[in-house]
Amino acid sequence: MIITEIKSMWPEKKGFGFIRRSTGNQYIFLHFLSPVIIETMGKSIRVNPGGCIIYEKFSYQRLSSPECALTHNWFHLKGDLTEISNRYGIEFGKVYYPENDEHITTIIQNMEIEFMNKKSHWEDICRLGCEEIFARMTRAEQKSESPINRIKKKPLCLSAQGYILNILRIQALNKWQKRQACLFRDFTLTIANFLEHLPEKTLSTQELSMQKEC
Repeated sequence: MIITEIKSMWPEKKGFGFIRRSTGNQYIFLHFLSPVIIETMGKSIRVNPGGCIIYEKFSYQRLSSPECALTHNWFHLKGDLTEISNRYGIEFGKVYYPENDEHITTIIQNMEIEFMNKKSHWEDICRLGCEEIFARMTRAEQKSESPINRIKKKPLCLSAQGYILNILRIQALNKWQKRQACLFRDFTLTIANFLEHLPEKTLSTQELSMQKEC
């Protein structure tokens, strides 16, 4: 089990969508922090914030975000998940709602840092992170998605400081070369120390989306 791509709290504009005829020779994990419409198991369903899904290799994938801007965590895996899926009872293409799913975001953020830096044993740390996510996800089996009538989850809330830092981190990780990103990381830490001394206002993802659209 090897991670080939990973992103935490990845944003897309309202109306974002895509169709992937085949996921190819890889597994795809998605954790949604905003509502989306997906097609899975031959049905089109609305996935509420907190929902997770793993797509099997060579699966059909369709996703759209008509209600609001999309925020999600995701990673791609290569290898064979047969043993792990049997151990945890994973059903590919099924939507799960883990309890306290903010832990999923934290795990993926740590995995993303390991993936970027590639220090010793990074692959083992990422593998263990994946297994913890799968365990948390499937033990919430009794709360799995029904296509209708699920109580909406409160929108993810970020502090103003956390939101600013996440924008800076995304810029560093995705638009700059690795060496530049490492240098920029020190700058973001300085910003973090500065922001810690400012009054904190809590912003919901819905409010942040509205700000983006203005």
